[in-house]
Amino acid sequence: AEADIELVNGSGPKRHYKLLSLLPRDRTTALAVLFDISSYQEEICRTRKKIEYLKAIWENIGTGVIVVDSQFVIQDANPCFARWYNLRAEDLVGRKCHEVIHRLSHPCYLYGESCPITKSMASGMVSRSQHYHTISGDNRRYTETVVAPLYDESRTQIAFVALITDLTEIKDAHEDLKRKSAQLKELNEKLLQQQEELEKQAEELTKNNLELLRLSAAKDEFIATVSHELRTPLAVIAES
Repeated sequence: AEADIELVNGSGPKRHYKLLSLLPRDRTTALAVLFDISSYQEEICRTRKKIEYLKAIWENIGTGVIVVDSQFVIQDANPCFARWYNLRAEDLVGRKCHEVIHRLSHPCYLYGESCPITKSMASGMVSRSQHYHTISGDNRRYTETVVAPLYDESRTQIAFVALITDLTEIKDAHEDLKRKSAQLKELNEKLLQQQEELEKQAEELTKNNLELLRLSAAKDEFIATVSHELRTPLAVIAES
């Protein structure tokens, strides 16, 4: 017989033991063997917590994650990836990734697409690519896909994990910024052109104003001269 025992030594840490009892044939005596399995039990608890953390990340992360084998068959998918296609994760298992993501009957690299799975398969390293995916009907989303190879104990590639991040909002914001920057540049060029025209008009107005001042001075001089010339005969007539 065997049993797991948990003991608390005062205020110290809990200790875990496995009790093995052996009964001789006459059943008059019993031999008990007690193994301290505290370290083993602690390792089990740590492993269980890690699994729970990974499960929470897998189910709640906002990035699509799929595991694909060397034949491009989806072995697993997280809920985020499945929601993009209005499917359950289990409905994606067994389907080709290019059929789901690109709606293509053959691997996407045959159509000129940048396939990070193929690159990772060839290099044995992490690869990434950015392009448009068709998600939820005809809704095209700009995504970044990062693929890393998975190995077994003999360092043989057995599958690939792909993390697909939706960058559509960032891409749209970038394109909107480029569009607004182009519009701002065009507006700035128009303002500079208008400023140059205004400066030319101001220069022309300054010239015209100087000409008017010159004409006004000449007019005043002419009037003064005429007045003087008229006053001289009138003064002679008045004296006579």
